[in-house]
Amino acid sequence: MKGKVIDTVLVAECPVNLECRVVHEVEFEGSHRWFVGEVVAAHVAEDYQRDQALMYWMREYRRVGQVLLTIKGQ
Repeated sequence: MKGKVIDTVLVAECPVNLECRVVHEVEFEGSHRWFVGEVVAAHVAEDYQRDQALMYWMREYRRVGQVLLTIKGQ
C-alpha cells in the first residue's frame, strides 16, 4: 500500500511500518552503503501487541524472552 507522508510503499500485511526519509549515506569502499534515516511516520495495527514482535539479532530469531531459531555457520 502507498505511504502517507513520503512517496514509498508499505507492506499491508505487516503490523508495523515505518516511513523514513534518508538524511545521510555512508559509502564503505564500494562494498556496501549504509543509509541513515529519519522516521517521519509510524503505522501500527490497532490489535498489535509488542510481544508479537519477531526480531533477528546475533544470528537468532527471537520473540520477547524466547529464542525461536539459531542460524548455524557463516
